[in-house]
Amino acid sequence: MDTIITTDNIKILISILSLMFAVWQYSQKRKIKKLIALEAIELHKNISKALGATQAAKIAIATKQPPSAEIGRAEGICQAILYESAKLYCNLKDTKLDDIDDLISNGQLNEMYKDIYYSFSDSRRGSLRKITKWILKIF
Repeated sequence: MDTIITTDNIKILISILSLMFAVWQYSQKRKIKKLIALEAIELHKNISKALGATQAAKIAIATKQPPSAEIGRAEGICQAILYESAKLYCNLKDTKLDDIDDLISNGQLNEMYKDIYYSFSDSRRGSLRKITKWILKIF
């Protein structure tokens, strides 16, 4: 009588599962690379617009024209860049509100930008996750 569970069948099953996991990992990596590329293009476009507005303001000052419109445009574009970079960081790091609080307490992030980062982060960790993270920090 043939049994289904043999060492050869287990080897085949492990190989198939490994292949499926590798394909899944590859697709995840491609999605992340695509996200990074799209965000990099968006940041590049906004930075080039801000630079153009700054240069136009310099020209306006040199020709004795009021530069306020160009300064306002540059400020607005820089605000958009700030939001884009926060969104990119939070998406890539899969941040939680606790992570943002840690960045602020470690001096890596200014508290005035907390709300921007909160808007792109997930809810706080539960007690079990906090304990696990604390244990992992110790070791």
